[in-house]
Order: sequence, then C-alpha cells, then structure tokens
Amino acid sequence: MPDHIANSKDIHSVPLLAADFLTGSLPVNSFIRPTRLFTADKNIVLRKAGLIKVKTINDVTQTIIKLIQ
Repeated sequence: MPDHIANSKDIHSVPLLAADFLTGSLPVNSFIRPTRLFTADKNIVLRKAGLIKVKTINDVTQTIIKLIQ
C-alpha cells in the first residue's frame, strides 16, 4: 500500500496522476513517498480517494525494495 501521499516530491517519490487510478482520484497530481512510513489507524481515515492501478503499486513496491537492499 502507498504509505504517504504528498504534493511535493523527493528523490524516491513515485508520481500519482489521475491516469494512475482505476476508480476515484485526488484533486491534484501528487506523489507517493515510500520513504515516509507511518502507522495509520482506521479511525483517522476520512474517506477512500480511489483504487490505484497495479502498475503504480508495483512501481512503489520496487522503489521500496531498492531502498532496503
């Protein structure tokens, strides 16, 4: 799962564009930041923004693998 979504990028950021969603969207193009891990309790989630395509999830996964190797 994406761990942190932001509208500013760092060197390891993976772009998250409207075309990356199977359903739903975000109001602006954003970045998934795999270096920013956190624990989220379901009580702080306000809504589901959408469903991200498998290719984008795989891109994030590969970035995390490269970071921990």
